Amino acid sequence: MQNLLSILFYIKRSKTDKQGKVPIYMRITYDGKRAEVSTMRKVELNKWNSKANCFKGQSSEAKSINRHLDIMKNRLYSIFQKLQDSDENITATILN
Repeated sequence: MQNLLSILFYIKRSKTDKQGKVPIYMRITYDGKRAEVSTMRKVELNKWNSKANCFKGQSSEAKSINRHLDIMKNRLYSIFQKLQDSDENITATILN
């Protein structure tokens, strides 16, 4: 049975800063185990699309943040594939 890797970007409302921006986190789920990591990016709460897991709009800031999130996701999938190919014992924490 092949285990699936799940990657989700979400905001942490509880960590809103003085400018009203919230940090974006990446949640990695593998084999029922979760790990999370900060993306080191923040967005205004009303500009986050929680259904699509991305920054709303076509501004240069939105494009830059969404590109950063895509790069993080692609790197993680690449690492996951390399670990699978080498028969490494994979955990969500290792992928973190």
